[in-house]
This record gives sequence, structure tokens and C-alpha cells, in this order.
Amino acid sequence: MLPLVCRLLHAQLVFTMEEQSSLTLPLRPTEQPQKYSWFTIKSGYLCYGELHNIYYGATSPVQSFPPPTPERSGTVKIHKLEHCVPALTGSWITYQLIDEAQIVRAWFVCHSSVNPEEEATKVLRVSGSPYESWSGSSVNGVETAAEGVLVINRYDWGWYDERGKKELGIHESDDDFTPPSVGLADREIAEEQVLEWKEQESKERGQGDASAWLHIPRAEYLFGRFGFDDEHVAARSFLFFTESTYFMRTSFRGISHPLRKLQTEEELFLDALNRGVQFEGLRDWSDLFGVNQAAPESECIGPFDSSERLLEASDWDALREYAELRDNTSVRTFAEPLREAILALLNDLALVCLTRFVEHLPSATSIQGFATALLPKHSVENTLDRYSYPYLTVVKEKTIPGFNVAEAERRIRDFLVQHCGEHKLLDDGDFMACVRQYMVYVMTEVLEQAGKIAIDNHHVSIVPGDIRLAVFNDRDFVAIFRRCKMF
Repeated sequence: MLPLVCRLLHAQLVFTMEEQSSLTLPLRPTEQPQKYSWFTIKSGYLCYGELHNIYYGATSPVQSFPPPTPERSGTVKIHKLEHCVPALTGSWITYQLIDEAQIVRAWFVCHSSVNPEEEATKVLRVSGSPYESWSGSSVNGVETAAEGVLVINRYDWGWYDERGKKELGIHESDDDFTPPSVGLADREIAEEQVLEWKEQESKERGQGDASAWLHIPRAEYLFGRFGFDDEHVAARSFLFFTESTYFMRTSFRGISHPLRKLQTEEELFLDALNRGVQFEGLRDWSDLFGVNQAAPESECIGPFDSSERLLEASDWDALREYAELRDNTSVRTFAEPLREAILALLNDLALVCLTRFVEHLPSATSIQGFATALLPKHSVENTLDRYSYPYLTVVKEKTIPGFNVAEAERRIRDFLVQHCGEHKLLDDGDFMACVRQYMVYVMTEVLEQAGKIAIDNHHVSIVPGDIRLAVFNDRDFVAIFRRCKMF
């Protein structure tokens, strides 16, 4: 459930890298971010977090890089992090990040040798707010490690991590209200600094010679991002924000424009598509439905060779348009840059759907008997078996404009003969028409759901991830396509 507070962060402006994105705006030559305070790191190590986090970090192991990937803890994912990181020695500078009302919504802290706009831009590109679209990864992983960014999420620190509380004398009653603030302190003075801060209200804690207290008014969930140097040896920056930090309406104090260009969700999607984002939507079956829903890799089939495709591109366009007319809604076109990947995925799904016929066809003696065996839930209300059963038992006189019926049935027959051998039903025109109807019905259902998902996600066109999510979201689809290796 989303918290009730408001926030807005930011971090960037000039892109000098190849990944330059239209999500950010160029820094105006006459504007410079306004510095708030300075502190010095001598030990080469920086402790961070709320008071007990820092207190624990003063004696804890130093966080190695790359950091661990998240672990499940109930319904959430938590990184097992240490609250002390190696850091560049020397002078560090703090910057306030403000919204249009001049309220502090976030903080950016970096070594004096670092360009704050460029560094903040990089951090936001790699891992920005999990509540804002197109903000990179929300957890530590291969991508964040490669870019030298350490991700700290709401469950990774603060009162969620109790280490250091007992030693500092913090009791449960002290957690009734956790102020939306965190601190940074040189490890060699961290314990002493924490004891001094403990006697003060959060908003009254000041900046020390080797420390900084970062207070954000009226916030709830806290997030942090460390940026490491090019060698990934020492931290050189730190970004602190909350659950409602909105980078498109937040800027460095002293800079008039926001850190990210204000764009609609549709514009963000098109930008990502133009940048080459593949929108694969690859997911782990067991992560969504439990290990029992996932087929062992040894049982998975595909990907199939392009020569085995059942339908041509024009056929898939015809089914997509038919789904749009049938549902009286906008199913969206296929995203042109990803068209081949989409067609390959759809054809693999169709072929996996047909492989289910292989088990029952050899023993089938009639169309009705085959349909009953293939669709055991055909008498159960609100199941795909129930809805698709008529298509597999009765030939309908319905045509789909642009769909090549004869060629589709020929390819279906060739595929089944290849996997089942010759069978009298394969020479029955009505049976082949029913098989084609069934496959068309199932795939049209997938396309209809994929189109709705595209609309819900503000995708101007359908991408592979929309199709995969359509399957993931429907247990009847999962039962049909769970063995598809394209997942």
C-alpha cells in the first residue's frame, strides 16, 4: 500500500555518456547547483542510515562490491547490507533537492571531485525511484553492479533493520514515529556523532566536520543510492529520497528546471522504444505462481525454427485486428522495432499450444472424443476449456479478413503429422478446421489481453512483455503455455 506522503527528488542534467536520454534536460550555463554544506572523510569509510544503522555500521564489516541481490522475506525483498561503505577520502558536498514550492524533497551528496549533475543523472538512470516509470532497476543486480550503483530500499535500513538498536539503547516505543531522515558519518567518528545526534530532534541535527544529517519533512519510506567510482572500489556519491519524490518536478536548489524532463507515460514508452529497450518481459514462473506451476527446464520446448512458423505476419495482424473488433477496444499495433521478436514469440506460443494435441491424438477416434480429452474442464463455468470447447467440436462459418485459412490448416496438419504420424482425423477436413478454430480462438484471446495490458501500461503499441504478461496473468493460459521456452 502506498504511503500518504509527498516527495520529489532529482539528480542530473548534463549527459556526457553514450546512454544520453531525452528524459533529462541540459544544464543552463548561467545556473549552478547551490551547495548546502561540506564535510570531510579521512578514514576511507562512510557509515549511513538512521542513528542505530550508523552506530552498527561503525563496527560492522564494510559492504563489499558488488552488493548482494535481494532475498525474499514474506511478501517483500530485502538486501542484506552492511551500513558502512568504502568512500573516497577528502571533502564531500551536500546539495538540497527541492520541488516547485522550494520544499526539500531529497538530498544529493558527493565527493568534491564529482560533477553533481552528471553523477546524479547516472544514478537516476541506473536506479531511480521505484515509484517513477523508466527509472532503471529497483534492486541490486547485474545491471546496477556493472554501473557501480548500490541500491538501498525501504526495507534495507531504518527501523526495519534492528541491528544497533540494543547497543544504542533504542526501545520499541521509540519507533512510534521514525523521522524521515538519515545521516552520513566518517567511520572513525560515527559512534561519537550518533551519541551527539541522539540528544537532538531530527530536524535540529546539524552538519559536522565529518558528518551530515539529511532531513526531509513529511515523508515516510526512505531510499538511498550510492554511486561508486569507475573502479567500483569506493563510493563517491549518495542520493537520498522518499516514496513520493518526483524527479520530473524536482531540481537542485539553484537550478530552475527539473532533473528529468516532464513527459507523459506514452512519451516515456516511445523514448525507451527508440533507445532500443527490448521490453522482453521475461519472468520466473516460480516467482509468480510457485514452483509447482513451473515446468522443469528439461520439459520445456522451443524456441522453434522460423521455418516451422504456423502463421505469416499478415495472419497475426489479421488476428490482432479481429481481436480489436471483437472486443470493441484498441488492441494496439505491434511495436515495429520489435516486430520480429513479437512474431517469433506468438508463433512459439501457437506451436506449444499444438503440442498438447500430441498426447491425445493417437488414441482419438472422433472429434468429440478428442476435444473432451484435450479439454477436461469443458463443463466447468468460466474456464478457457469451456469457452474454447465449441471451437474444437463444431465447424463455424466465420471468416477473419486477411487470415489465410487454407495455408494455416496445411501447416497445422504438417506439424501434427511430424509429431504424431499419420492419423485418420488428420485427413478429416472438419477436424482440421476445428483445430484451426481452436488455435485461432486461444491466440486471439492472448492478443486481446496483451492489447489491454499495453493500454494499461501506457504502451502505444504491443511489445513482447505485454504478451508474456497476458499469459502470466491467466492461469488457464499458464496451463497451456507453461512449457514454452520463450518464457
